[in-house]
This record gives sequence, C-alpha cells and structure tokens, in this order.
Amino acid sequence: MNPSDSTARSRWLWPVFGLIFLAIASSSLWFYQQERTRALGAAAEQLAAVSTLLNHQIANWRDERFADAKVFAESQLLAKQIDLLINKNPEANPGLLINRLNNWSKNYRYHDILIVDTQGRIVASAIGRKEALSDHIWAEIIRNLDQREPFLTDIHRSPSGYPHLDVVIPLFIGQG
Repeated sequence: MNPSDSTARSRWLWPVFGLIFLAIASSSLWFYQQERTRALGAAAEQLAAVSTLLNHQIANWRDERFADAKVFAESQLLAKQIDLLINKNPEANPGLLINRLNNWSKNYRYHDILIVDTQGRIVASAIGRKEALSDHIWAEIIRNLDQREPFLTDIHRSPSGYPHLDVVIPLFIGQG
C-alpha cells in the first residue's frame, strides 16, 4: 500500500464523515422540532378538553344551586313558617325551622342558610350565626330584589378568607 493512497483517502474521508455528522445532527434537530410541535399540540388539546369539562361542570353546579333555590322559594309551608317567625307569631316553631335549615345545609352542602328580614337582620341561621350581613351582600340583595328571583352573588372572600359566593332566595310572603 502506497502512503500517498492513505493520504488521499484521509482527505476525502474527513469531509464524508463531516457530511454524515451534519446529516445526523440536522435530522435529529428536525425530529426534535417535530416532536416538540406534536407534544405542544397534544397538550393544548388536553387543556382545551379539561377547560370544556370544567366549564360544563361549573355551569351544571350553578344550575343545581338555582334549582335548590327554586325548590326552597316555592315551598309554601316553609314560607308560612318563616312568615310566622318574622312576625313573632306565637304559633311559630323556631326549632322546626332551624331543623329544616340544618337539613338543607347538611344535605345540599351549604355552609349556612340564613333567614333575613327586610331590614337585613338575621332571623334564623342553620349554624346559629348572629352577626349582620356584610355591606357587599346586602347591596347585592337590594340591587336584585326587584327581580323577585333567586340569584348568585359574585365570588368574594368570606370572613374566614376563603373564596365564597351566596345563593340569595327572596321570599315574598302573601304577595304571590
């Protein structure tokens, strides 16, 4: 073997190896970009699916709260018990009403259920709450009272600091 043959071979061998290396590196980079794009697309689809499910879940939850409020508002027996209690009628049975509020609170998973008079005073509470309604809640009640329909308040911080919203059910006793 001639030494000049090995030198000639090494001259063209290095550029060939360089081209092979560049081909492998560029195809690896192309594959990485394709996989990254595919993974990001799959993640975006999953996030969109989760977002849609959560949106439906929240809408269903709100519909359930409105349905609870409608059942509560349409109970003539309950309205009569509340009327007797607010008007301090001797036939009023506060224990029966508190028991009913406790059952609703426990079974429908409400933190508390309040009966409030037109002056904003708490007449009855499922958990025995005595402090007055916050100005924020009272302002929403006044603003929505003429609609004569149950409504949900905006999300706000409860006195304990947790995010919270209220279901308000106006009862119009003796006025249809």
